Parts: sequence; C-alpha cells; structure tokens
Amino acid sequence: EQTRLAKEQQRLEQDRAKTVAKLGQESFRSRAPAEVVAKEEERLREVDAALLQLEEQARRLASL
Repeated sequence: EQTRLAKEQQRLEQDRAKTVAKLGQESFRSRAPAEVVAKEEERLREVDAALLQLEEQARRLASL
C-alpha cells in the first residue's frame, strides 16, 4: 500500500508541477480564455487537496 501511495503522490506532484508551470507562463495567461485559466487554477487546487489527503493516508499507514 505504501508503494501505491508513493506512486500516486509522485504522479500528482508531476501533474502539479506541469500545472504550476503552465499558469506561470504569461503567454498562457494572456492568450487562453479566462475559463481555461480558471479551470487550470481549479485543477491545481484539486491536486493540492489530493496531495494533502495522500500525505495524511501515508502518515496513518506509517503509524500502524
């Protein structure tokens, strides 16, 4: 189970890095429609929440 959580955490961290990079590009923000930017910002919030949840699961599992 710890291996699965670690893989999922790694996948989410990579996804987060891509989203942060995309949102950090001025050309993306200036060219993309506002709803696309908002969707990416929401995606970032969802990934952050999922990462927090995974970290909590890993802590609980480690304490067993």
